[in-house]
Amino acid sequence: MIAKDVRLRWPDSLAEGADGSIYVTASHIQDMAQFHEQGSTQKGQWELFWIASPHARA
Repeated sequence: MIAKDVRLRWPDSLAEGADGSIYVTASHIQDMAQFHEQGSTQKGQWELFWIASPHARA
């Protein structure tokens, strides 16, 4: 496991930056109206998470 966060519930894709950092997008598909009788529970369209490389120089 490289990251754990309650906001990171449905990660869609990830990419590695030139410095080794990881970028993860989460579109919150699970919050869309078709999954909830009361309608959408989305608070935003998507989020971008940044995970610093453990090998990055300070």
